[in-house]
Amino acid sequence: MNKGYFEGLMKLPPETLQQKYVFLVSSLDLSLNIISAGFSAVYLTRKDEKGWYTLEKFLDYLSSIQFRGTQMTSYVYVPACATK
Repeated sequence: MNKGYFEGLMKLPPETLQQKYVFLVSSLDLSLNIISAGFSAVYLTRKDEKGWYTLEKFLDYLSSIQFRGTQMTSYVYVPACATK
């Protein structure tokens, strides 16, 4: 999922058990396969690309919304990166 969708997701609680899990992946293909299976996935790029997070920007975003009344802690984040 891209930045806009993920940021919108943080404003809403998960409605189903599948929606509760957010996979963090470094492969766009893997991300699309996870999404097609009904789960959420955040594609993390190595270089800064419009609409996608790098790992550093993703962590910065999570830090910036901490304690701000978002649904961030309602989700389970599953690291599933293909690279280190």
